[in-house]
Amino acid sequence: MNKNDSSYRIKVDREAEEGVSLVSENSSLLPGKFFFEYIPDIALIVKPDGQIVEANPAACTAYGYDREELLELDIFKLTPAYLHGLLLEQFKKAKRGGALVEMLQHDREGQDIPVEMNLQPVRYQDQLYFLCSIRDITHLLEILSKKDHLSWLTRMFTNIFMHITDGVMILDTEGHINEVNLAAERILNKKAAQMKGQPIGRILGIKTPYTNELLRRGKPYSDIEIFVESGGKNIQLTLTGNPVRDEEDRLSGGILFMRPIENIHNLVHRFTGNRASFQFDDIVTVSDNVLETIRLAAQAAGSMSNVLLEGESGTGKE
Repeated sequence: MNKNDSSYRIKVDREAEEGVSLVSENSSLLPGKFFFEYIPDIALIVKPDGQIVEANPAACTAYGYDREELLELDIFKLTPAYLHGLLLEQFKKAKRGGALVEMLQHDREGQDIPVEMNLQPVRYQDQLYFLCSIRDITHLLEILSKKDHLSWLTRMFTNIFMHITDGVMILDTEGHINEVNLAAERILNKKAAQMKGQPIGRILGIKTPYTNELLRRGKPYSDIEIFVESGGKNIQLTLTGNPVRDEEDRLSGGILFMRPIENIHNLVHRFTGNRASFQFDDIVTVSDNVLETIRLAAQAAGSMSNVLLEGESGTGKE
């Protein structure tokens, strides 16, 4: 490289026994000293034993020392003791062409500073120095921490979505199914792969005017009773729908919750104590009328049909 070259290189030069400063061979380009002093990252020049011989203003700000105080220290004074071995290894590695490491340093008050340290060897008059470019990565770690937290929340919400006992479907604004949970697969006796991308009306096998209003106008609905085909038989469900909106409050789809009526009946029986204590076979009779009544009752019990019992008070309708 000659002095007419458009590029420049940085070299180490002694400065009146006060340390080392960076200068440029080509004064028509950005001076090395100017670059050294005004870069936002911490910049130190140290000897192989760690003694600091130059520090830029960013280093003074980060560590809380003025320049003269830093030149009285070595880089190990700015590094937690348990990381001294790691730092020594990086210096050895840097001699062979540079080293990059993430580690901790600490300021004047002993507060830890997470940093990314880039060590590059520089020779001047047969003396080895290291140019240490050090970037405070506190903000980056905060971002990564928030990202980890968001990932954790995503996993939690996914687990809740997949394992909630109600069947759940997430729809886009056109009524196509985007996501299906395990309960919906079980209730409808269909795999998620069969349902994703399909119109909700095709999967439920019925017209869904309430869902259309939900997706067009954001109008929620609650506990609408419907019959759907599942595994070759019709089952009765309650369907609840709520709109999904984006960060700008624009309608972006809907979420449907489905629950078999049978589950609701079982829940009511559990809390009211109305679960039957006797079976039809427990009834002892030789009356043809009673036997016919038992036959009809058994037939009705096998369906979801409503049953009207007629009879005068005191005849045992309960």
